[in-house]
Amino acid sequence: MDDVDDGDQKSMFKDFFNRPCMRTAFLYGIGGGLGTGMAVFLFTSRVKRSADVGVSVFTAITLFSFVKCRYDRSKMKQKQKRYLELQGIETKDV
Repeated sequence: MDDVDDGDQKSMFKDFFNRPCMRTAFLYGIGGGLGTGMAVFLFTSRVKRSADVGVSVFTAITLFSFVKCRYDRSKMKQKQKRYLELQGIETKDV
């Protein structure tokens, strides 16, 4: 474990939100989890249950929106690559 540099770990967490779709997925998850948790609390007045529901919804929305965004991004890149091939332009990993 001595070969691991602390600078690499810091840059990993620094670049975490710079990955495509990560920021939007987290924002959707936070909004959905917070809204759902508050709504459950208003209807049930149970703090633990509303927190559990909020965290669960946050996780589900974040994962779903991240996977969907990455899938759409992959499809778009494939279409762009195909378009460039039809135009006769060399592709350079679009």
